[in-house]
Amino acid sequence: MKGYKYRGIEKDFERGLKTLLKYQIYATSFIKFKDQFKGVFNKEISHPSCFSKGLLDMTKRFSFIIFTIVWLSFTTLPCFSQSPIPETIKLHKGEIEFKRGDILVKANHNNLIGSSFIEGGATFGHAAIVLEGGKDTNVINLLKRTTIFESHSRDVPNKDQIRKIKAYQESTSKDSICLSFSNKYIGGRYLLRANLSENQIEKIIQFITDQDHGTSSWRATKDYKKINNNSPRNWYCSLIIWQAFYNVLEEDIDVNKGLIVYPNDIINSPLFSEQGSIFRF
Repeated sequence: MKGYKYRGIEKDFERGLKTLLKYQIYATSFIKFKDQFKGVFNKEISHPSCFSKGLLDMTKRFSFIIFTIVWLSFTTLPCFSQSPIPETIKLHKGEIEFKRGDILVKANHNNLIGSSFIEGGATFGHAAIVLEGGKDTNVINLLKRTTIFESHSRDVPNKDQIRKIKAYQESTSKDSICLSFSNKYIGGRYLLRANLSENQIEKIIQFITDQDHGTSSWRATKDYKKINNNSPRNWYCSLIIWQAFYNVLEEDIDVNKGLIVYPNDIINSPLFSEQGSIFRF
């Protein structure tokens, strides 16, 4: 049966390689594979020992993949001792103010490969820039009046993936709902304020809002060359923020300089943690 792949191999691994070899389990279920395997999988799988050899070959490949994943995990997982953010930032109490150019961030889960550590992280996090802010002692009321610009990953038409919207907006429509900074995430919401001139803030905002014809995709990547055109591009929430700061200030606000810039990486940036201001709300 040339050119076929064993469908049950993942389940069999759970039983343990020793068990498989001991009882010489046959390949009982097959699926067509586009390209023929090299080596033992191109031979007739008509004898248990042949399958055992094939399984050993597959085990080597599988072990290499696992080793690679583990190695990447240890070299890219957050280094907790090097986080510039204190383990505890007290929740802001009383009146809070959002200003134009502030960055609102929901910290992401700390176990995401490549992310730095931030207390209160959950899910994939989120980041957006404030266009119109205000003051209030009630965070939700303030969010309802605050206008932000964001790239979001909901399954909506392309025109709605990069958008201007209220920072808190309930809706039955995915096109107009915005709950990323709801009270569900108290303790994991951060307000970042860089020490920048008004002119710098306006340039950053201009760069971000000029991307409203782009689309949202986790396949998007950093561009270390200055972007001088407004042709449609792919973004994700924290990348569009990162790119704006890099484009305008030549400032890399990804604290660990990884392939992916997570919301946590921006919170940990010295531009905010040392030179600016950080509030948790």
